[in-house]
Amino acid sequence: MGIIESFGTGIGEAKRALEENGSPTLYYKTFDITDNVTSVVIPVNEEYMEIKDDTKPKKKIGIESETQEIKQIILNSNYSSSTKRKLIQIFEQLGTEILGNSKIVEVLGCSETTATSYIKKMRDELHIIHAVEGSGKGKYVFRQ
Repeated sequence: MGIIESFGTGIGEAKRALEENGSPTLYYKTFDITDNVTSVVIPVNEEYMEIKDDTKPKKKIGIESETQEIKQIILNSNYSSSTKRKLIQIFEQLGTEILGNSKIVEVLGCSETTATSYIKKMRDELHIIHAVEGSGKGKYVFRQ
């Protein structure tokens, strides 16, 4: 599927991602007790398979143009080049995820206060993120 888990977030993150995108729940494949093997099975979302098999039209062009538009908004801002780089880094790493202070702290290694200032810039000044309802206070997504 082209998926790699390299940040140590584990099965909990996979479960949350599957739930958020409407995929079937992962499950554990059992083997003979003597095999000493654990296997986690992540069922493939039907929509993914339709796209992969070219039976569903891809929206790649729209996604690419939206990506360029958001990056251009950041680049056209009056922020310092360092701030622009960090906002683009946030977008590139969290562009499809629900984000909040903790995610930005994780991506940038910054303080909670700094993360809050980036959220305010993206929400109130650049208008490239909006609040997500039902995911808790202070959760946002990039506009689509």
